[in-house]
Amino acid sequence: MRTEAFWSTYASHYDAIWDSPLIDALRAEIHGALAGAARILDLGCGTGLLARHHSSAGAGPIPHRDPAGQFWIGADDSVAMLEHARARGRIDEAFHADASRLPINAGSVDAVVTANLLQFHPNPAAVVSEALRVVRPGGVVVATWPVDGLTPAMVWRAERLFGRRLASRLQARARRKWISALASSIADLGVEQKHDAEITRSLMTVAEATGAAVMDLGVWHTVQRLVIVRRAS
Repeated sequence: MRTEAFWSTYASHYDAIWDSPLIDALRAEIHGALAGAARILDLGCGTGLLARHHSSAGAGPIPHRDPAGQFWIGADDSVAMLEHARARGRIDEAFHADASRLPINAGSVDAVVTANLLQFHPNPAAVVSEALRVVRPGGVVVATWPVDGLTPAMVWRAERLFGRRLASRLQARARRKWISALASSIADLGVEQKHDAEITRSLMTVAEATGAAVMDLGVWHTVQRLVIVRRAS
């Protein structure tokens, strides 16, 4: 119950914390890797921020088709997060599931995205394995997670590169407060946050075992690890 209450509260403030020019830029970077994908699965979709500019403006009924012809499927193990994503009309289909045990067929999507989930999941390797199972042969899995030692100051510097200015100090202060509260709450719940090196090792091990190709393994603007893996054809 404590965990459910935490995610419900977090969902209510999620957009206020993370909706920023930095996330807009990261979203654009990820979408660039999804060119040509028609069906996209967003693992740990949260409130649907990642798929936002592929949806109709504001809240609306689902399913719908976005102008690029992409169909976004959101999966999250938080009911509250999914409710917010549905209410905002950001995803076309949604289901409640653990990212390591998905109720969908093998090879049924063209691409999988998992943004800032692997560091919190107890078994990142299982999530990557499941993502490679459900993506079609030749499809891509795009994963991101924070670099080790990431601080609010590093995030702020990166955000200023993409248009956030000192005029948004009030919002920045509120975000810092929530990020600190988030870290404390996660620790109180006993959730172990995985390190960059551990997640990278897990991903590389799974890729090697399945014959998938790691297309990119870089650090995006000092704040996020961004990895693209292509399933063997």
